[in-house]
Amino acid sequence: MNHRVQFTNHPPGRPSGLLGFLLIAPLLVIGALLGFVVLAVAFGLLLLAGLVFFARLWWLRRKILRAAQAQQRATNTAPASESETTVLEGEYRIIRENKREE
Repeated sequence: MNHRVQFTNHPPGRPSGLLGFLLIAPLLVIGALLGFVVLAVAFGLLLLAGLVFFARLWWLRRKILRAAQAQQRATNTAPASESETTVLEGEYRIIRENKREE
């Protein structure tokens, strides 16, 4: 009887060594490139959403400031500048707690 025994470290049907590397390397490169493209698209969409959000905030702030200025013009009140100070006048009393000596 002629029996042949093979000792291999890989499962049957899978290439090993240089042939396996030559088959797997392009798949790894394609997978890495595809992952990079997906990541770049996701980052681009996130950046675009952020720009739209901040542009909308800027636009609303501008609209609110213009409405406030128009309201001030309509009521003929001068806007208070930052250099003006407000003085509050009033009376005050200092209240101290009296400690009882026992």
